[in-house]
Amino acid sequence: LINTSVDLEHVLVMVMESAKSVFRTEASSLLLLDDKKEFLVFHTVTGEKREEVSKIKVPVGQGIAGTVAITKQPMIINDAQNDDRVFRDVDKASNFITRNILASPLIVGDEVIGVIEAINTIDRNNFSQDDID
Repeated sequence: LINTSVDLEHVLVMVMESAKSVFRTEASSLLLLDDKKEFLVFHTVTGEKREEVSKIKVPVGQGIAGTVAITKQPMIINDAQNDDRVFRDVDKASNFITRNILASPLIVGDEVIGVIEAINTIDRNNFSQDDID
C-alpha cells in the first residue's frame, strides 16, 4: 500500500482507510502534534464527518488523544458517552456520537508525533486488548 503512491496525502488516506477496515469501525483519524506541541490537529480523517472534524484542535493532555500523547500509552474507551475524559467538542462539531475509541500514540524515537484513533466498532460492542496488540 505504501509503495503504490508517491503522494503522501493519498498514502495516509489509504492507511487510515485500512485501519478503519482492519478494526471494523465507522471512522478513523490521524492527529498530528503542532509545531509548539500544544495541540493535536486532525490531519487525516475517514468516515462521514471528516470535514467537520478536520477543523478541531485537541489540546495536549485533554481528551483521549491528548492523554495518549502525554502518556505514550494506547487507550481503549468502550463507554465514551459516560467517560469524562472524552473531548466532547468533536461530537458537538460533527453531530456524531462516539460510542467507543481505540487510540494509540505515534512515536518516532522517544518522541510522540501524533495519535491514531479508531472510532465506533461495527459488528461488535467493544474494542479489546487484541486490538491494541
